[in-house]
Parts: sequence; structure tokens; C-alpha cells
Amino acid sequence: MTTASYNLSQLGSQYNQGGTGAVARTTASKLQESVSVLDFGADPTGTSDSTTAIQNCINAVQTAGGGTIVLPTGTYKISSTLTLSGAASVWMTGTWSSVIKNVGTGNAITAGNLSADQTVDIRLLGFAIQGQAGTAHGIHFMRIHNARIEGVRVYSCGGDGIHLDACYALWVIRVYSNNNTGNGLAAIAISGVGSDFLQVMGSRFLINGAKGIYIDNRLYGPAGQRVELNDIEGNAIGFQMDIGSASNTEGFTLRGNYFENQTGYNVSMGEDGGTAVINCPNVESNSFNFGTTTSAAAATRFGAAVRELTLLSNDFVNSDLVVNSSVTLGMVSGNKSNSTVPGGFDQNGGTTVTQLRLYQAGGGAYSALSMSGGYVTMNYPQQWAGAVFPASANTGGGAYQAACGLWAGTGAPNNSYGQTGDYYFRSDTPATANQRVYVKSGGTWTGIV
Repeated sequence: MTTASYNLSQLGSQYNQGGTGAVARTTASKLQESVSVLDFGADPTGTSDSTTAIQNCINAVQTAGGGTIVLPTGTYKISSTLTLSGAASVWMTGTWSSVIKNVGTGNAITAGNLSADQTVDIRLLGFAIQGQAGTAHGIHFMRIHNARIEGVRVYSCGGDGIHLDACYALWVIRVYSNNNTGNGLAAIAISGVGSDFLQVMGSRFLINGAKGIYIDNRLYGPAGQRVELNDIEGNAIGFQMDIGSASNTEGFTLRGNYFENQTGYNVSMGEDGGTAVINCPNVESNSFNFGTTTSAAAATRFGAAVRELTLLSNDFVNSDLVVNSSVTLGMVSGNKSNSTVPGGFDQNGGTTVTQLRLYQAGGGAYSALSMSGGYVTMNYPQQWAGAVFPASANTGGGAYQAACGLWAGTGAPNNSYGQTGDYYFRSDTPATANQRVYVKSGGTWTGIV
């Protein structure tokens, strides 16, 4: 395409982009494709209060049916909430050097309302929101559908960094929410409606006073929520999901996230005591790292409301996994735990369910987790004394597929442990040279000769 040309004669009459097929337009229509808050008198130095100027800019764009609002580099001080009605598609865009500094007591930006759903493309893109101890939330969306918060930093707010009330099909991508008194992000159910199809991806939630990410759908059962590829560190709780008592939830995914050094749990899911359940949550490829904290209080926890839980390829580093005895497992495969916490997977609410057991080297039994319709294979709680894999025993009579237990250690295996079909690999020198592999058959470990 030919580079656009500009001259003074165009300013009062026509503008032509140049290139094949380009048509003449008025200069005014070209310049009005996006609107800068500076056009309405906002102060980028942060000296004057820009609340009225920015709100006037928002109102003008909404009245025109929607459009793009530009926040040029600078600091814009506001003393009351900037409001987007949700009646028109508005994109507000800037850079991380474009900072809305909230010195008031309310939210920095509010979009939508609590009385009706708004299906509109509202996007907040690439700027920062700075709060203070006395402010409320940084961003508050209410019953907004099909919206996006992307590349935004929200910090130092007195409430939540991002607060979503009953939002649907909403993307939170590459945000940085840190040092807020409340949650980094909270998706809450209100007025009988909950957040649904919420996607939180590629973001950082650091050092928030409550949860890094909190999903509370006590009044409504959502589907298709995904929390993926996020860095979640130093919060009171890393991630918490409550389900309540009205309707079940389906298809939640927690994948590829990095958790470290929360002051409480890394994850708490389905522990709120509601009668609804979380069906088939997929917890995959996460790293749960407590750093210097190894207490049971700082655990990854799944409560009684969880059904058909999938644990796939997670890494528990200096960590503990706590699974309530009511939880049913769909698949547990490829998980690894560090040796510094005994057994790795070592709690289940103090019960003695025996459908599934995970063992440490030497045959000592740790947790017993209930099993329903799934399979367990190739998890690796690492121990310095030798490699350990899970052995399964179907004493509950339920139908399921259980891969054989794979064992490794020194000495002959103890007949008290394992089930028919399990294998044991002996690492020291056996009494009979060929008996380095044992198989459990008829209640006895037999060396393969």
C-alpha cells in the first residue's frame, strides 16, 4: 500500500489514504475514528482532576454508538468512578505508561449494571489503574457479556483488583493484578446469576490480601470456565472456587498455572459446604510450590463437592495434597511430588477409604482416596530411599480400570501390600540373580526366574 500523504489543504476538506481503491473522506471523519481523553481536557500530568473530562469522553463515544477511547501516556487523577453504561461497544486503550490514579473512595471503572444483562463488546486494553487504601475495586463489571480485559495492570486498590458480578463470556488476558487489599480477581454470583464461560489466561496475581483468583458461583452453576497459564504467588490463598447450593458446575479447567508462597492454601476447591457439585474438573500441568512453607495448612485442597476429579501431570513441590473422602476420581496420572513432604499425597480428611492407596518406598501406606469409574497410573511420589508408584486395590466393588502398580526399592517386597498384577523392580542384589523383577499373584510376590 502507498504511504499516506498529508498536506495542509486536506485539513479543511478531504483526506485520501492513498493506494488502489482508496476513497476520499473528510478530515473530520478520519480524525474521529478514535477519541483521545485529551480532546475533552484530561490532564496527563496528574495535577488536575480528570474525572469529568474522561467521563465526558466516555459519554460522547457511547452516544455516538461506540468507538475507541485513547489514553495517551501520562497519569490521570480521578476522584470518583468512571462509568461505562454497557449500552454501546467501547474500547479504552493505552499503555502501561497510561495510568488512571484513583484518589477517591469508589471503584476506578465500573461497566454495566446489576438489573439486566448487557451483551456488548467492552474492552479495557493496555493501561494501568492505581488505587489506594481507601478505594474500592479497580475494575467492576456487572452482568456484562462478551467483554475483554487485556494487558491491564491493577494495583494497590482497597478492594479487588478486578471484580466481576455475573459476567458471561468474558476474557481476562495478560493482566497484572497485585498488592490489592482484596482479591486479585473475583468472579461472584449475584441476583440468581453467576459468572459463566470465564477465561483467565496468561496473567499474574501477586501479593493480594485475599485470594489471587476467587470464583464464587453459589447461586448459579456455570460451565466452561478456564484458569490457565497464570502466575499466582504470595496471596493469602492462591485460587478458591466455591459452588454453593443451587446448581452443579461442569467443565472447569485449572491448567499450566504456577503457584508459590501463598500464606494459606494454594488451591481450595469445593470446600464451601454447598449441596451442588463441581463435575469433572480438570487439574493439569500445574506447579504447586510452597517455597519455604511446608505446613499442611498451605495445601492443594479438594473438598466434598468435587466429582470425577482429573489430576494429570501436576508437580507438587514441597507440597501437600488434601482430598476429602467424598471426592471421586476420574483419572490420576503422571503427577509427581517432592520428597520433603512424606508421601506427597498424604491426606484425605482422616478417613480410611481403601479403593485407592498411594505408597511410599518400603510399603508404608499413606492416603486412601475413593475411586469411581476412572483409572490411576504412573504417579511418582519421589523418595530418597527409592522410586515409588501407586498400587491400587479395588475393595469397594466399583467398576473401574486400574493400571498395575509399579514398585522399586531394595529387598524383597512385602506380601501385605500390592494387588494381583503389580510389578516390583528390585535395585539391590537379589538372593537369586534372575529375581530382579517380582509380580504379585495369588497374594504373594513371586520373583520372575
